Amino acid sequence: MEVSDYWKKYEAFNQSFKQSDRNEISIGLEDARSYVNGLTDGWHEYLLRLKEIRNSFTTLTNSELETLDKMISELETNLKN
Repeated sequence: MEVSDYWKKYEAFNQSFKQSDRNEISIGLEDARSYVNGLTDGWHEYLLRLKEIRNSFTTLTNSELETLDKMISELETNLKN
């Protein structure tokens, strides 16, 4: 996974919540991203925050859950390497 490709997916995903006026999820995603500081611990904190979003928001559609699961899975794979 290229980091730039990952962030493009993230931006598109986050934008979908802004456009549908579901700002609470968008704010959660932006907060999660704020932990990414180039250090491994920042990426792990970001991963934890994504998992919290996945488990906390019951309004996520199946498609949104699938996208979020893919983002989480890609990140977990890259953090193991």
